[in-house]
Amino acid sequence: MATEPPDDAAVVDPRDDAAAFLDRCRTSSGGAYAAFEMLLARLDDPATRRDARRCLGAVADALGDGALERYHFDIRPFDIRPLPLGAPNERADALRLLHFKSVFAPEAWSRTFFEGLARIPTSELAGRAIVELGCGNGWIALALAMRHPAPARVVGLDINPKAVLCARLNRYLNALDDDGQPAIDPAGDSLLERVAFHTSDLLQWARDAQQMFDKVIGCIPQVLNPDLDEILQISDSASDDFLVSLSNYAGHQGYLEDPFGLGLVARAVEESIASLRPGGEVIFNLGGRPGRAILTHLLHRRGFAVEDLWTVRIPQAMDTDIGQLAEIERHSAHRFEFFLSPMGQASVSAQTAAAYARAGGAIY
Repeated sequence: MATEPPDDAAVVDPRDDAAAFLDRCRTSSGGAYAAFEMLLARLDDPATRRDARRCLGAVADALGDGALERYHFDIRPFDIRPLPLGAPNERADALRLLHFKSVFAPEAWSRTFFEGLARIPTSELAGRAIVELGCGNGWIALALAMRHPAPARVVGLDINPKAVLCARLNRYLNALDDDGQPAIDPAGDSLLERVAFHTSDLLQWARDAQQMFDKVIGCIPQVLNPDLDEILQISDSASDDFLVSLSNYAGHQGYLEDPFGLGLVARAVEESIASLRPGGEVIFNLGGRPGRAILTHLLHRRGFAVEDLWTVRIPQAMDTDIGQLAEIERHSAHRFEFFLSPMGQASVSAQTAAAYARAGGAIY
């Protein structure tokens, strides 16, 4: 007597599914983005989620070297152990991360932020709702949830729609194994229940959704747009270079702190006041270029007490233009603070730092 075949018998071989997927991605960056939009729709549907996750795993296995140039994306493991110290509540060592050309890649700036977050005791995050501004590909929100199963939820927000698509895909990539089965944490939950991502200009989504949080965290751009143009209307059809620049540069916001590159940070702090529950906190990764007095005043004048969680010197990104900061110095009495070595005690101005960088030197 014949029996009904199992459901999996009708499933397309994930390797064939992956081959067809990669053919669509090969055409262009836009083609890859469209292919991932369709894959995300399959992942969002519980009826097709398992097959879609199997396909994503097969895609990762098939990539090889040079994937970013060949297919306009890459998938690689990413170590999330904070350096130089570990943490006693560590429960995961690595993420698998999808990366688009249009999305800011994890680097020293965001890694430094996570090193600070990793020093927060689990007891301070238990039962808390956390929102990350400028989440990029989602790695910090995911890593925070993996290392601290206690938070009620972590929401990542970004103005770059391609970053949010990437983050949502990374959520599935790490919440489900390559067979499409959920990875359950010690609290009995998966990342699917505890992490979400939305497109938002700072906290606009939280205001619209009337959501309140215990902690607002983020790495926010602190260098003025080198062309001093207003931020253009942002859409998923914007160029990869333009979308990446959103993670490097801040446009004028109409705040007192604009000349120091801190206007966007100031707006984020002010918006946070309305989205924080009583006793809530903002935890931002602030580059020290404007000087400690300016950074402290920004927060004090908006009613916040200030505490340092983690301080370290990192190399200034080579693709970040500090020429506008040097120009401010030429027309004012203010001096920015850069360093010519990771251990030096004496700071130099933006003008000196810019000249040193043009000569091939590293600035911090």
